[in-house]
Amino acid sequence: MNNLKLYLDRKWHSATVVRYIDGDTFLLNVGIKIRLSNVRAHELHQYGGMKAKRTLSGMIGRHGRKIKFKGVHIDRDRLVAEVKNGDGSINDRMRKKGYRSKGR
Repeated sequence: MNNLKLYLDRKWHSATVVRYIDGDTFLLNVGIKIRLSNVRAHELHQYGGMKAKRTLSGMIGRHGRKIKFKGVHIDRDRLVAEVKNGDGSINDRMRKKGYRSKGR
């Protein structure tokens, strides 16, 4: 397990997505789980969960897509982060699709 605190340095880091876990969480090639900051998607077993996962993977791209991320805080062994790719902020785009959360 990587030391997640290293990513709380207010800098943008680069990595590659290797697996989507659900509509607001994914795994990177550097071995850390990223949870999108201020985004709330249904769990996979809930109505709309698979749609949220497809929405996220559609924005980032298939496995192997490069992203940049900036850590905000740590929650349950996941780095909560702002994430962007060549098309802009993934967090903002997910929120515009209706996946919103207050302070998470």
